[in-house]
Amino acid sequence: MSGDVQDLLRAGQQPWKAAFEARLASLPTELAGPLGALHQGGSDPQVRERHEQAVTDLLHTSTPEVRQLIAATFFPQFPDVAARTLDALLTRHPYPQGYARRAFRAPGHRLAAAHAQAWLWQTWHTTREYPQPTEWFAVHAGLLNPWESHGLGLLLGQAISDGNEEVYQILRDTAGTQHPVARMGRHVPGALLSSTRGDAWTLAEGLLLAAQRQEGLRQVILETVDEASPDAFTRLLRLILNEDLLRFAATLRAACVWFGLNYDVTDLRAVRAHLTQALAYLDDPAAARAAVTTGAGVDAYLALFTLAMRDAVPAADLARPLLGDADPARRMAAAQYLMAAELLTDDDRRTLLRDPDLRLAALAGSAVTRWAGSDLFTFEAFETYALRLPEAARHEPVLFPWLGHVPPRETALDALPTLRGDRPFTVLAPHLNSMSVYGKTAVLRALGEQAKAAPLDAPTRALLLTLLQDRHSSVSQEAVTVMAHFTPDPAELVGPQDSVECFYAAFWCAGTLKRSNSSTVQG
Repeated sequence: MSGDVQDLLRAGQQPWKAAFEARLASLPTELAGPLGALHQGGSDPQVRERHEQAVTDLLHTSTPEVRQLIAATFFPQFPDVAARTLDALLTRHPYPQGYARRAFRAPGHRLAAAHAQAWLWQTWHTTREYPQPTEWFAVHAGLLNPWESHGLGLLLGQAISDGNEEVYQILRDTAGTQHPVARMGRHVPGALLSSTRGDAWTLAEGLLLAAQRQEGLRQVILETVDEASPDAFTRLLRLILNEDLLRFAATLRAACVWFGLNYDVTDLRAVRAHLTQALAYLDDPAAARAAVTTGAGVDAYLALFTLAMRDAVPAADLARPLLGDADPARRMAAAQYLMAAELLTDDDRRTLLRDPDLRLAALAGSAVTRWAGSDLFTFEAFETYALRLPEAARHEPVLFPWLGHVPPRETALDALPTLRGDRPFTVLAPHLNSMSVYGKTAVLRALGEQAKAAPLDAPTRALLLTLLQDRHSSVSQEAVTVMAHFTPDPAELVGPQDSVECFYAAFWCAGTLKRSNSSTVQG
């Protein structure tokens, strides 16, 4: 059967590269530049990310005429429906991407343009070898790899929104297993639910009800609900509650993803209550806004999520004042929403780092690790946060049972060296004893790099002596490696007998290491 599928697909293929590059070259320079750079690609992820950002900026500021040109370049087989799909991505489709995506919209915002850029590239890769009309893709999408056909759901949804009855009939026949070639896949419910047609939503509802014991089919449908229009989403949520579809594992899992919940099958009563409340807010946005302003933490959280399904940016404006609320649960609700919506600003993170409740402060503090620093916080601000943390991690639930983790002080102090900047190494001295082996080793490696570039001053060498005497052998051995880069001042060898003997032994080892390295180079 696999061979038959490949034969069907191969029959629709044609060479694409020369014609595409000719169309690309005919574009105005301001379009051909960023689009061509992304097409050329490259193996460096950072370079590719810069190209993707440039195309995102291009789409964010584009006019309908520009989008028509882009669509004609990338999708000559169906330029009009592709251009309208780009328009819809910028104005009415949700923008989050990835496994934990939410059904949030941000019409006209750059976040929507980022999704449009990703769709453009993914769908072009899927369709470029097939100079076929949308009707052909409606038939053959289910024969492609699932990751390839995913973006076709939005394209086909736009086609049926435009009134393409042939595409709609193909999808209906596919859903009913009546088509001789087409196969069921995510593109079918994705197209139905992302469209603007009420009869398409009704068909999707019927599919969900008809799934019964077919957990795989139910999962395929539910994985596309977050792409549904707000009205279609509301209808599906009402259906789930009215028909008690939460009894199925796939439904529970999907609902938790939509609302950022982490419940399991033992918490059905809580999930049902939360979804019922969310449905009420979807039906009455004014009540949702009131809940953000005056409601309890969970109410504010659910209200923000439902408001963002129509426009995440005004919802973020409502959420941001809550970061200064007296109730930590309401502060957590706002922070969780802003993070989920990708609308937490640098100022918001700095506000959170100063939060008197460590459960909130840790949300911002987790952005800094021993592997990667951040320019969000100054050394002093993060140091103050780190010293507030307890010696041992703890968990005190706030808002939901899974929220409220407070990391140990050691974890934050290990990250402190990444924020040192031009400050002397001695700013780390008060915290060495509270760092883990990994944190101390990171300090020593930075010291080693410094010693290669310039002589270490006396206070820094004193810090090195402290680390040389560490009880962990990996730390002291790393200190010995650093000491190979300089010769001690005799005055530094004055001290307790054990320390002096340790220092002499270390320099003997360091000298041996230096001679060994020299011999290796000469050999």
